[in-house]
Amino acid sequence: MTVQLGRINSTALRALPRGRTVFFFAVGPLEDHGPHLPLGLDLIEAERVSTLVAEKIEKEMTGWTAVMMPPVPLGIDSNTTSLAIIVRPHVIRDWLVDACTALHKQGFRYFACFTGHTGPKQLTAIEEAGRILRRRGGLFRKQKPVLVSALSGIASKRSLFSSSLWPDPGEHGGARDTSIALAASPDLVTKEYGSLPPRERPRSLLRRLWRHATGKTSGYWGNPSQAGAREGSAALETLAGDVFERLKLVLSGAAPEKHFRSRYSIFPTNRSFFKAWVLFSMVTALLCAWIYIVFRMLVPG
Repeated sequence: MTVQLGRINSTALRALPRGRTVFFFAVGPLEDHGPHLPLGLDLIEAERVSTLVAEKIEKEMTGWTAVMMPPVPLGIDSNTTSLAIIVRPHVIRDWLVDACTALHKQGFRYFACFTGHTGPKQLTAIEEAGRILRRRGGLFRKQKPVLVSALSGIASKRSLFSSSLWPDPGEHGGARDTSIALAASPDLVTKEYGSLPPRERPRSLLRRLWRHATGKTSGYWGNPSQAGAREGSAALETLAGDVFERLKLVLSGAAPEKHFRSRYSIFPTNRSFFKAWVLFSMVTALLCAWIYIVFRMLVPG
């Protein structure tokens, strides 16, 4: 049985095996998924997948313990922009770094972050947190902390190019999302999902980008009426199985960046430091211009 960190005391925490314990984080934005689905569906999915992976670890990896962190509604990207509660990129990055650092000071080493929303900035921020932790571990320290972005490993090359700078899924709140909700939290799905008409997203990429940028993307697109709990359970099990196989390799000593990297970070705008870089560059350029002007004024000819 998996351990819930918020429900145990300090004695129970200290009794956990340091080198064979994995902490699972579940994060995701709160956003509109249509009139039939809860705002927190991404967080619900992340929590459910992480639970399935945790159960597989304890069942198939003797001696290992999985600890579930309380789910946190933190998301950077959102598919809908008219109703979405999101945070700045550094918020989720720094929260993960600080939380993992605190646990690493207690001797724990392995961490995995799950998100139900796999937008480019979301996955990049989680991956950045993992890189920061590894750098803080030092060059010669053997027990460096390992944080993986659990869903980065399944990001396809197609999504890398089709939605490289902003989330642009083929469906949202449609058959797939509704099936996930029916499997994970059926009591939160309204009965009207079966009578909702199918909706198509705008065909024009520029129109979709404009609606996203101006905060006009809302509701669902896809066909919720085709959803089913069986399909949702199968999708969750498949996803959990894929993540588990990759995570098992990392827990056995494989390099985390080899199995859990989305490559969205190759685009500078996806990085949490991007705005700071732009601001620094502008300030540096202005400072250089000011120095040049002053120099020309003081040194004639």
